This record gives sequence, structure tokens and C-alpha cells, in this order.
Amino acid sequence: MKHKILGIDPGSKKVGLAISDSSGMIAFAFETWALDQKFASRLSNLIQSENIQQIVVGLNLYPSKHFDARKWAQENLDSTNIPYEFENEDYSTFEALELNPDADKDQAAAQYILQKYLDKNGSRNGI
Repeated sequence: MKHKILGIDPGSKKVGLAISDSSGMIAFAFETWALDQKFASRLSNLIQSENIQQIVVGLNLYPSKHFDARKWAQENLDSTNIPYEFENEDYSTFEALELNPDADKDQAAAQYILQKYLDKNGSRNGI
């Protein structure tokens, strides 16, 4: 069975999620979750049920004083034991909503981030 990649648009209150198809060619918007006490268990369940073997996290190249995606990933992803990489997320919400103005902005941003990663790296992932 081929594995899928999870795309994450991290935030301090909400997290946008996208999942690739098993071929690693197409990213699909998945859901937006609250970053609450249930987040870790929900993420663990999703990783297991979807056979996630890699995570791509949106990283703002112009860091905010109020949010650090690298620190967020350490706090929320290190315990999964799933490798993760970062992909530039600058303007991802804007770009995603230009393509689909009615989309949930967090899911759309996660989908955009993951698709950008897949387009650049898909064949390298052995998918």
C-alpha cells in the first residue's frame, strides 16, 4: 500500500489539513481542526487511518513575532514519530482563495502548501 502525505497550515488556534492521494500527485483539502486537547489524539488517529508517512508544514519565510511554525511543529509533531518537512507558506491563503473563493481558508492554505510541495518533490518521495 502506498502512503499519503499530510499537509498542515499551522496556527495558534486552528490547523488546516490536506492529504495527498496515494500517488503523491494531488493534494486534497481535508478539514480544519481546533488546536485543543483533542488535537494530538485526532492527529494520531488520522495518521494511522490514512497511512500517513510524511508531514509537510507551512512555514512563513518572514516569521511573525507571534507565531513560530518550527516551534509549533516541535510541540505538536515530534511525538508522532513521523518525519516532517517545511514548505514556504507565504501568501498561501491568498493564493488558495484566489483559486477557490468559497473554500475554508485554513484547509485551502494546507492544500495549496501540500500541492506546491508535491509539485516540487513528488518523485523524490518514492510515492
